[in-house]
Amino acid sequence: QESHYPIRAAIADERSMYWVYQLSGIELMIDEMSASEAEEKPAAPTNKIVFMETAFTLLDALDYTYNDSIDRAVSVDSLLNRFNLSVNLNGVNIHAVDDFNKAEKSDIFKQGYIKYTGEDSPIFLAPGMPKGMQVKNILWIKNGDTIYFNEKTAFAKYQNTFAGLLDMYGIPLNELENLTGFNEANHYFLMASDGFTEAIDRETFLRGSLYMDEHGGYGISFEGMDGINPIKNIISIEISD
Repeated sequence: QESHYPIRAAIADERSMYWVYQLSGIELMIDEMSASEAEEKPAAPTNKIVFMETAFTLLDALDYTYNDSIDRAVSVDSLLNRFNLSVNLNGVNIHAVDDFNKAEKSDIFKQGYIKYTGEDSPIFLAPGMPKGMQVKNILWIKNGDTIYFNEKTAFAKYQNTFAGLLDMYGIPLNELENLTGFNEANHYFLMASDGFTEAIDRETFLRGSLYMDEHGGYGISFEGMDGINPIKNIISIEISD
């Protein structure tokens, strides 16, 4: 009986939610765009960027068992509370490094965790959540006008792409603006994990880059700008107009 049904397409080693039933055709697309042009970005404008790896250092972490390994994770609820944010009623979008994008309902997202060490990290998951619903290797999470951007994943994906623009350890802020759909503004407000803040104008912003230091921390440096020092352990950037 089964042989009389239309062909099914499946991805090896993935759960059934990725199977395509009643398959009628497959169209192969030739991608002629550059990496930056092809990169999917959030549809809604972004007014604030929260840097996930730095944020994790400020949150209470817990042990989380994943594939027989004990890794570290933080609850989504603690991430929201730390920045006085609520979950957008329309849900969130979770975007992975391989450009897989998943819309997640607000109640499911709020009850979940982000595992940030070990295999497939950062990964969105929850106890009892089927593996097919988890999102591995997160690049960003869009919640309303705020985006949680993962520095570690971004450097793994883009450090070679932008190597000639500043140096192999920097992602220019204008490129970060493009990747996250960050609103263009006249003034910006930057905050470090220790509470240090800096207000900058657009000209200064365009000379900045997100860098990774020798200890694996992340900060913002400004090329050719006198009187403004690098901001270590950057936690957020938001428009202040």
